[in-house]
Amino acid sequence: MMSDKVIKTDSFMEMPHSTKNLYFYLMIEADDDGFVSNPKTIMRMVNAAEDDYKILVGKKFVVPFESGVCVIKHWLIHNLIRADRKVDTQWAEEKKLLIVDTDTQKYSLNKGLQPNDNQVSTKCPHRLGKVRLGKVSIKKETLPLGEFENVNLSDIELEKLTAANGKEAVTQIIEELSCYIETSGKEYKSHYLTASNWLRRKNKTNVSKEVHQVFTLFKNPASALWPNRGHEVVAAQVLLDTYGLETLERRVARVIKEAKNGDQFFPNAVTPSQLLDKMPAIERYLGK
Repeated sequence: MMSDKVIKTDSFMEMPHSTKNLYFYLMIEADDDGFVSNPKTIMRMVNAAEDDYKILVGKKFVVPFESGVCVIKHWLIHNLIRADRKVDTQWAEEKKLLIVDTDTQKYSLNKGLQPNDNQVSTKCPHRLGKVRLGKVSIKKETLPLGEFENVNLSDIELEKLTAANGKEAVTQIIEELSCYIETSGKEYKSHYLTASNWLRRKNKTNVSKEVHQVFTLFKNPASALWPNRGHEVVAAQVLLDTYGLETLERRVARVIKEAKNGDQFFPNAVTPSQLLDKMPAIERYLGK
């Protein structure tokens, strides 16, 4: 079963769909104590990315262990199994490393500290503790992403980047940024703005590559100068948007062929701007 107290929280609902989907499958595969022995296999089964798992860890929906297994943090909230039906987990050593908050029924790693009043070890039964009230510190939660886990983005920032650029592009830029930070030692005030700028520059580069393909069609020695001439770049982009690269390939090839044949009646064009200007005439000529 799954509890609305967990899966209908803002923290859960704001995660990418692929991350939520991975969580559901981890829930399905968990044993009676909430342990999942093969999270990486499940990730491959559902086509989830490494960052989906890192988000679940970063937002504390799962607790990972060095052995590779993980446990669903809120398992005791989702499921309450009768003692006579429960099958104890095979991951007994990992279970000894956990403590249970008796008020929230959440698993946490016991990192060598004594449990507080409302936390108990999983080794033996204890009485319920009391709730301690204090000041709440509110801060934007970030997730360590990338190969070196040094790119910090909030789930909202990650959602924005993905919505604007697609999951594949965002995953690639996070890995590139992670490697660059690791090797250069450079620090950024905002990884979100840095990733946004890198994606924006990459998108511009992609457009330039398409425009460059148009330039090369003309086999003109001066084409190397065209990227610096704004009107030629604009003309190439308009041609691409209007006719598509395949049609342009045929038309430019025909222009070059007729020029070699000395056909003085066929409209001549040696640059994208000239082709854009004479394209209607070329289409009429070829239509005859």
